[in-house]
Amino acid sequence: MSQPYNSERFWGNCEEAFMTGPLGERTLKTRSCASLSEAIITTTEPSLFTETERPVWDAICAEARLTRYSTDCYATPWWQLLALMQSSKQA
Repeated sequence: MSQPYNSERFWGNCEEAFMTGPLGERTLKTRSCASLSEAIITTTEPSLFTETERPVWDAICAEARLTRYSTDCYATPWWQLLALMQSSKQA
């Protein structure tokens, strides 16, 4: 995602996430947490999920410590994907 008004750009894949801006480029990372009950999760808007995805999201929200909405790329869903990938590897 590009934010031209402040010269920031965010991008990533299923393994890494990055941003570049006025202070240069950096790798983005999730914080470590031992369980979903310690996690803070975010999405732009829950109505973006399909009928199949929404019950899964709701179940995750019920277990998470905190859920936030409307943060767009500043708490982007691929950070969540990284966290979910890490937790699924531990399971």
